[in-house]
Amino acid sequence: MTGFGVYHYADGGAYRGMFVDGVKHGEGKHVYVDGHYYVGTWDNNQMTGQGKRSYEGGSKHEGLFVNGKRQGEGKFTSAAGDVYEGSWTDGKRNGNGSMNFKTGDSYVGLWKHDRYDGMGTMKWKSGSSYSGEWKDHLMHGQGTFSYADGTYYEGSFLTGKK
Repeated sequence: MTGFGVYHYADGGAYRGMFVDGVKHGEGKHVYVDGHYYVGTWDNNQMTGQGKRSYEGGSKHEGLFVNGKRQGEGKFTSAAGDVYEGSWTDGKRNGNGSMNFKTGDSYVGLWKHDRYDGMGTMKWKSGSSYSGEWKDHLMHGQGTFSYADGTYYEGSFLTGKK
């Protein structure tokens, strides 16, 4: 089949969109049996291109996909309400990005394999902040920790401790 069509899966899911030689290719929407979905561009049965995807549990992602994984720039909203906007590589946060947490805390900076890693700034709802180097999600290297009362420590951190 080539062109527009609707395919109903035995499990109750369905795909509505473009096909080329019987495979999803072009624009389309796949709704899975549990209700989560992907709508966007397909390439040879793979989510590849701009799209929107919802996940089990209520999380959502809007951005670029390559072979079914988040890639390039995108926005991810967790079921808890935390929002990440930034770069993705092979389905993981990598490169520059910002995370705004439902709690009111925020992080802006570099990511590596879904962890804060490199230069970045964390601001806590309490009024405290840290700006400096991170490694594997911990303050690590040179940085400045500012307390809500205006005092601050500037210097070295090792695995989250000054």
